[in-house]
Amino acid sequence: MSEDGLTGLHDRRAFLLALRRQIGMANEKQSSVALAVVDIDGFANINGMHGFDVGDRVLKFLALRLGEVARPQDYLARIGDNRFALTLPRIMNQGHAELAVQKLFRLLDLPFEHGPTRVKLVVTVGVALCPLHASHAEFLLRLAERALATARSEGRHVGFPPDAAKEDAL
Repeated sequence: MSEDGLTGLHDRRAFLLALRRQIGMANEKQSSVALAVVDIDGFANINGMHGFDVGDRVLKFLALRLGEVARPQDYLARIGDNRFALTLPRIMNQGHAELAVQKLFRLLDLPFEHGPTRVKLVVTVGVALCPLHASHAEFLLRLAERALATARSEGRHVGFPPDAAKEDAL
């Protein structure tokens, strides 16, 4: 396993291999996989105000909270500086992915604390589903990241791409 040295999670390369594998199995079994991309809002400010040591601890804290969301069959990775990804295979619909995101938000209601430092961690999540939105790993990841960026720009904390069927109807 390729591992992120700070959090102990899988790294981006291992994640992409696992995502391709999960999408292949989902296509064979005609099931769904959700991909949630999680990004910390204002992470540069956390590093700037509290220092890189606290920033590193915040990343570890979020990795632990995501681990509490993940089921045994899910795959969790750190795919960027303050960006994480969670795959949710064998989900029934978009609502199941939304439940996982809401669980993460509830876990983050309690602030990160280290000594006198308290940080209320706010994240934005972009979610895309295979096969609803895409059936290719890199495209699914791109859609989830685009949904994250759109949600953030609109002041929301979670976003999904438009459904392919809705797009075709336009």
